[in-house]
Amino acid sequence: MKRIFLVFLLWLPLISHAEWKRVTYSDDGSVVAYFDPDRIKRNGTGDMSPVAWILVNYNKPQKDKTTGGKSYQSVLRKTMYDCKYEKTAYLQAVWYAQKFAHGDVIDSVESNDYAWDSIVPNSMGEDELRFICKQ
Repeated sequence: MKRIFLVFLLWLPLISHAEWKRVTYSDDGSVVAYFDPDRIKRNGTGDMSPVAWILVNYNKPQKDKTTGGKSYQSVLRKTMYDCKYEKTAYLQAVWYAQKFAHGDVIDSVESNDYAWDSIVPNSMGEDELRFICKQ
């Protein structure tokens, strides 16, 4: 519990000052992803692996094994994009009880040994990659 509270305190400035812009949404509109343009990081001009914070909102509460069956409506995640090879790697994620990363923190993870995942064609992930890589 202390770990979740500490993560919440550390991320509070990120959440409260973000100006979220819509990146993509599901075909039925039940899932919407946003990004904060001020929080895209690159290692220099021409860097093909930007890192961005993505906020995913769900219209209805979600439950899955990631959160131990606990209900959540948004996920704030730090994602690295490989623009050249069209892959993503998730670096951090925090699940929240309410939309726009509000309410109780349900769970959080941080990965130091991330794995690259291939982009699924015609998916929200592909939309994210194309959008972030253009920024």
